Amino acid sequence: MAGTLFTLGGDNSAASNLVAQTVSSLGYAAEVLPNGAHRLSRGNKTKTFWLGALSGDDFHVAFVIAYGTDPSGNLTVRVDRDGGASFLKGGAIGVSKTDTAYGQLVDAIGGAASNAGIYVGSGPAA
Repeated sequence: MAGTLFTLGGDNSAASNLVAQTVSSLGYAAEVLPNGAHRLSRGNKTKTFWLGALSGDDFHVAFVIAYGTDPSGNLTVRVDRDGGASFLKGGAIGVSKTDTAYGQLVDAIGGAASNAGIYVGSGPAA
């Protein structure tokens, strides 16, 4: 899995809510996983299964967001993706569609945090 780690300042609850509102505005539904992380998904799994990358705007994509705190008490938001699953769903075009959706998601979170004045930094997730 490759991902991005954001560090957000201010009130952690408010920052977490901002992330949730941002991903929701992009059309993602969230499912809480047993480890506390959230699986975000949008698109139609059935249509993607049968049509792959040809499912157009209904191409199913999924990412995982995990929340934590850094040593300073700032909220950390890790956004992960799985390129292998997107290849199985739609070949090279599926990987491209997933990469595009991932870029939009990461840009939206970073932009919303910047606009709210709580963006501390981001980088590749270890």
